[in-house]
Order: sequence, then C-alpha cells, then structure tokens
Amino acid sequence: MKTIKFVSLGMLMVVLLSLGSCGLISQAREMDRFVHCNFTINSVALERVAGVDISHVKGLSDLNFNQMIALSTGLLNGKLPTDILLNIEVNNPSSGKAAVSGLDWKLLQKKQVIATGQVNKPMEVKRHASKPFDIQAKVNLVKVFQLNSMSQIIRVMSGNLDAKTLQKLGLTIQLKPYYKLDGKVKKYPGYLTITPNFGN
Repeated sequence: MKTIKFVSLGMLMVVLLSLGSCGLISQAREMDRFVHCNFTINSVALERVAGVDISHVKGLSDLNFNQMIALSTGLLNGKLPTDILLNIEVNNPSSGKAAVSGLDWKLLQKKQVIATGQVNKPMEVKRHASKPFDIQAKVNLVKVFQLNSMSQIIRVMSGNLDAKTLQKLGLTIQLKPYYKLDGKVKKYPGYLTITPNFGN
C-alpha cells in the first residue's frame, strides 16, 4: 500500500513539473511572438507643463497670471517638468497569441536616456490582431526642445508633435518585455527600438 502511494506521489510530481515546464515554454513562445510584432507610435501628446494643464492652450491669452509665472520661472531655471503620453500600437502578424507580463521602457533623445519607466501589467495581443498601450513619461521640456523664450514654449505646447518633428528631435523608444512565472521574472535579453513613424 505504501508503495502505491509513493508511486502515485512520484507520478504527481512528474505531472506538476511537466506542467511547469509547459507553462515556461508557452510563456517564452508568447514573448517571442511579442518581440516579433510590429510597433507603431499612434500619438504623442503633452499633458502638463510645470504643473499647468495645457489641453486648452493655443496662445498666451489662454494662460492666466499664475500659469505664466510658473512657466516663466521654469524657463529661467532651465526646468519645465512635462508629462508626455505616448500611445503605441502592437500588431501581431503571427498565427499565435503574443503576450508579456509587462515591460521596461526607455525614452531616448539622440541616444541619451531622458526618461525610464515600466508598464507593470499583462499585455496580450491575439493572432492577426492589434492592440494599443500607453506610456506615461516625464521629461524636461527645456532640454528636449532647447527652449529659450516664452513664445517657443507656447508654440511647442500648441503644436502638433508629429513623426517628422519627433524625428528631428532624435526621439526613440526602447522596450524590454518580460514574463513572470512562479515568482520569477524572465526578461528579453535586449531592447526593441521604436522610431517615430506614425501610422496613417
């Protein structure tokens, strides 16, 4: 009787180990498909500059006195902390699901890192399908655009950050996907680089 229990326990351990191995292989395949997806920057939008909501700003007349002071002070100090929202589209051309547990990201300007962060949530893209995700970055607008006047600030805040503008600035995004299994994190060994080339 003890022998039967021992054999049953041994078989159970083999099955559990096999399931774990299958799960590891499955996640690795899904991440590999994700790495080979096509990535497009849908949009890049400035949200707040030096704490000022700029969603309505088209000119100097749209700013109140306190907002003008905040922007002017930031310009004089060479610091305009700015929230940027980047929307990225992932297109999966493969016949299987592409998925990751999350990813690290870096925003670079001419190969210099200006912001880093993490998308700490699972992302899944079905076969032959597309899915967007957002990256929220904080940068110093003065350094990115080499600003030296209030008129330049207004022009940037009210302008269209299209692919051509971002290419001139030398901005790129790098992604490092990862998956989690049994409390362990397995990261892709390199970075995926996305250059501004907005979809039509």
